[in-house]
Amino acid sequence: MIQGFLRGKIPEVERMEDALTSAVFGRLRYLAPQSVLIPSLGQAVDCVSNQYLSDYLKALSIYLNDYNEADIVFWPRMAELGEPDLMIILSSSNHDVQELLLVVEVKYKSPKSGTGENDQLRRYFEAVTHHLKRFDNDRISNFAGRVGPIVYLTEFSAAEEIQASQKEIDLKLGYSAYPIFNLRWSSIYKSLLEVGETDQSGKLVIEDLISLLSYLNLQHFTGISSPAIEIMDVVTSVTPAFFFDIQATKKTAEYFTNLPTVNVELKEFCFLKGVNN
Repeated sequence: MIQGFLRGKIPEVERMEDALTSAVFGRLRYLAPQSVLIPSLGQAVDCVSNQYLSDYLKALSIYLNDYNEADIVFWPRMAELGEPDLMIILSSSNHDVQELLLVVEVKYKSPKSGTGENDQLRRYFEAVTHHLKRFDNDRISNFAGRVGPIVYLTEFSAAEEIQASQKEIDLKLGYSAYPIFNLRWSSIYKSLLEVGETDQSGKLVIEDLISLLSYLNLQHFTGISSPAIEIMDVVTSVTPAFFFDIQATKKTAEYFTNLPTVNVELKEFCFLKGVNN
C-alpha cells in the first residue's frame, strides 16, 4: 500500500483517507505501542486549554506510560450513528491498570463530515458514551474499561471544527465528559523520526512511514530559513512574495518584520493537486 502511494498508483490521493488510515495505522500495529502510537496520541491537544492529552489524562490518574499493548480496530460500525475510522484499546500487562478506549477520526484534506444534528464527531461521541454495546465489533461491544476522549487527526489545526462539534454535543446531550483533542499528522511524523534513531527492529516500517508522510507533505514543520544571498542577487524586476530587495539576515525576526501583512479570508476549503511533468 505505501509503495503504491509513493509511486503514484493510488488514484485521487486527496480523497483516499481510508487508504491513508490503513497504510499508516496498519503499519503501526507492527511496532511496539510505546514507540510511536502512544507518544503520538499523547501529543493531541485540547484546542481550548492547549493541554496535551497525556497531561489531561494524567490529571485523571490515567498514565499513558502504563500501557504497553494496543488493539487497533478499523472502522467499527454502530448502525444508527456511523463508523469511526479507528477505535484504539490500550491495555497493560499489569492487570491493575484499567483498559482505555480512544476514538480516532482521521482526515487528510477533507473537512469534518456533517454539521448540526448530523455532526460527525457529535455522533461518534454519542455512540461511544451511550451505545458501545451496539457496535458490530466484539472487542468494542464487550469493552469494560474506561472510555476516553475522541482524537481528531488532521493536517492543520481543526479548532473551529472541534468547537462546533463540542457545541453540538452540549446541545444534544447536555454535557461533554471530555473535550475533543486535535492530533496533527506532523506529530506522528515527529514521533517516527525520534524513534527511528533508536529502534532497529522496526527500521523498515519506520522508514516506509516517514517516506509516506513526507511524500504527502505531512512532515513536521521546522521553520523557514531566510533566502540565500545568491538567490537575492538573482531577484530583479519580478519579486516573489517571500523575497524583497533587502539583504538576507541571520536575524529571522528582523527579516520577517519587513514582510507585508496580507489578509486572506477563508471562503471555503480548496486544495490543488500537483502534476508530474
